[in-house]
Amino acid sequence: MPAARTALPFAQAVFVNTTEHQILTRHIDSVSLPAVLVSDGPKTAVLRRQGVQAATAVPPPITAQEVTGAGDTLVGTFLALTATGADDHDALTGAVTAASRRAASPGLRHRT
Repeated sequence: MPAARTALPFAQAVFVNTTEHQILTRHIDSVSLPAVLVSDGPKTAVLRRQGVQAATAVPPPITAQEVTGAGDTLVGTFLALTATGADDHDALTGAVTAASRRAASPGLRHRT
């Protein structure tokens, strides 16, 4: 975290899970960050701007088959939606839904 602490003030958005958020807030005042998106698997995701809750989204109920790539899907979808003009609520809802769909899909099969 010490190395990240110097770079974080330059970040436009930080994406973390609940555990990572707890660690982050021990080392930096999240009010100084423009956007922090905290995901928590099947639980409510929260977007905070300058430390103030800006949006929440509840993932749709799914049966997770493979979670690899769900976080990447969440980040990419959120960034794409905000870049095309979506508001915080719509971007977060779209990102959480896309990540849930990814987790509900089977992963790649490996040949041995």
